[in-house]
Amino acid sequence: MRYDDILQHVGQIGPYQRRAFLLFCVPLTLYSMIMMGSVLTWIEPPHRCAVPGLENDSFIIQSEYRRALVNMSVDSDSDCLVFSNFSISEPFSGDGASNISVETEECHRWVYDTSEVSSTIITEFNLVCDKIYIRATSTMAMFAGGLMGCFAFGILADIIGRKRSLIFCLLLCASTTLMLAFLPTLLSVVIMRCIQGMSFQMYAIALSTAMELVGPDKRATMAMGSNFAWMLGQFLVLPLVYFLKEWRLVYLGMGIGAFTSLLPLLITPESPRWLLDNGRYQEAEQVIQKIAHSNKGRLMGGHLSQALPMIVFGSAALLAGILSIQLPETLGRDLPETIHDALVYERMKDKNYSDKKENTEKHKNEIVTECLL
Repeated sequence: MRYDDILQHVGQIGPYQRRAFLLFCVPLTLYSMIMMGSVLTWIEPPHRCAVPGLENDSFIIQSEYRRALVNMSVDSDSDCLVFSNFSISEPFSGDGASNISVETEECHRWVYDTSEVSSTIITEFNLVCDKIYIRATSTMAMFAGGLMGCFAFGILADIIGRKRSLIFCLLLCASTTLMLAFLPTLLSVVIMRCIQGMSFQMYAIALSTAMELVGPDKRATMAMGSNFAWMLGQFLVLPLVYFLKEWRLVYLGMGIGAFTSLLPLLITPESPRWLLDNGRYQEAEQVIQKIAHSNKGRLMGGHLSQALPMIVFGSAALLAGILSIQLPETLGRDLPETIHDALVYERMKDKNYSDKKENTEKHKNEIVTECLL
């Protein structure tokens, strides 16, 4: 019997399968949170070049004097250029305009708007102007890791099982997310995002395992339900970013959440399909028995259900061996090899029977005569 036929017999969806699906939605929600959190922690807030020589410069204009300094030193048409030969020590020397130059140069310090978020990866490492490409490089590194994870964890899921590979993925995701909160350099952040991307295969493993627990007619419904887990993760990360406002704290919170999400996975069942494909019939039967029990279905239990086909075929073979004792070949009788031999054999058999019958009658008459004498 095919696995899908078994699910249709014991119940395509029931309380046990729904509970397992909700547990498998935990890594789906976590994956959505990390993806959205990666977007929000790499956001580029409004910014401008800092006034050269002004150490306590901020994005918010605090006075008219500060506004005048910004207008004289920063090119208003660009976020990356400042006017050359500007001196903060004597900004208004001369005739009032001698200190202003139309020549510009690239600035090396920026101030950012911190009204919404106090710090992002962009603001900490100044990934603006000529360094803006690093943001795309980091995203590319993360998806490159995801591509490697598809091959690595896809093969691993077929070797060690869906549940173990999912737990390993989640451990890798939790570890890398937590480490991102403490990395000091930009290069280490990019490398860690690449390693983190390898763990994103947990989405496919969790979803496929949940699908294998329900019948074929209910898998589309479960796929739609996984979209709600995705939306829930995007919703949960918003208050996390809003209240923490610091990208390291956001990654710290998501890392702790990833470690706690390991607990529900410890009680999730292994995929019965994988267990059957790998010859672990007793464990597969236990999971299917739980599904059948929750759906009030019936399934032949015990080891007899596994050995019954072998018992039937073995008994039939033994019976055939016993009956072969009565075959003519076993009794040493000569059998015809051609059709002509068969016809002759039948005639000889009939003649022998007639002769035997005559001899029997003759012998019977002799016995009767002897008795009379």
